[in-house]
Amino acid sequence: MGTIQKLFFTFFTLMVAAIGAAVFVLYSAGQFRTITPNFNGHCVAVTDIAGPEDIALHPSGNYAFISSDNRRQTAKGTPVPGAIYLYDLKDPSVAPVNLTPDSDENFHPLGLSFFQGEDGRATLMVVNRQSISPTLDKPNKIEIYDWKDGALTHRKTIGGFLSPNDIAAIDHDKFYATNDHGFVGDFSAFLESYVPLPVGKVGYYDGKKIFPVADGLHFANGISLSSDQKTLFVAETVGQNLRIYARNEATNALVLMETRDLGTGPDNISLGANGEIWIASHPQLLSFLGHASDPSKHAPSQVLRLIKGGAGQFVVNEVLLDAGDLISGASVAVSIGNRVLIGAVFEEKFLDCSL
Repeated sequence: MGTIQKLFFTFFTLMVAAIGAAVFVLYSAGQFRTITPNFNGHCVAVTDIAGPEDIALHPSGNYAFISSDNRRQTAKGTPVPGAIYLYDLKDPSVAPVNLTPDSDENFHPLGLSFFQGEDGRATLMVVNRQSISPTLDKPNKIEIYDWKDGALTHRKTIGGFLSPNDIAAIDHDKFYATNDHGFVGDFSAFLESYVPLPVGKVGYYDGKKIFPVADGLHFANGISLSSDQKTLFVAETVGQNLRIYARNEATNALVLMETRDLGTGPDNISLGANGEIWIASHPQLLSFLGHASDPSKHAPSQVLRLIKGGAGQFVVNEVLLDAGDLISGASVAVSIGNRVLIGAVFEEKFLDCSL
């Protein structure tokens, strides 16, 4: 074989490999999927809240906490203060109240978790995502607030997590948190958003130190603890899986019981009153990334409800599939009776829906 022939063969091989890799990325991201809208409920949009990415329900069912942040401004290098809002479920006509009006441009709430003890003492834990991609100059943190008499009082800041995304409180000081990225830097973060790299982790904070308890996840995102605190649910967005772990209550170690392929990119996880699992997801991940950089581009949204069947296995039901007309890039779905609150990463609204 001559030199020109060898060069042509090498070029052809590389081209085929590149096309194959591109097709794999598009397929695994759901870009070939047809989005046929499916929703039988009715929704009212609650507006003027930037990026309502996560929602935590108060045990009373009377109100909800909402994390809000203009993440596009942060990505542009011109951050504005984020906020935690309180939404009155009994009187939705009342505008959500900003519970953190004195926060500065270094406050960028993402995942939330609310814990209330038997004595009534209550704590709200908040992921403060100061940098979208992990950087050393703006470390991400966990903020812990006491909730009393309708007000949040900041109690503690915890560092040490590279890229925390969501949090699950065990008590007033201990928690599990997901770590979605494994590397520092814009290029690596870009790569992790497209390619299913198993570098995501789950960490456990014992009140003093952080311990790794699960690894090998493909973009670890939402996390939620069962009401009896014996089971931990973790979403793999790029991996498109729900991981279900058994929790050792004495050691806080995790044992993987099941990996459930959802066929969509799960975001946050919430648990209903009857133990059902609610997951907001991104059926087309590349469309979501396009929406992240350009508000004029819609991204499909999906809401799943997983109900445990007679055999003890979770059965997946699709509650909503939307091309982005109702809401783009849905990130959380929280159930209250026959109502569902649906938030999103970049929209300036969330939905209050009746089923």
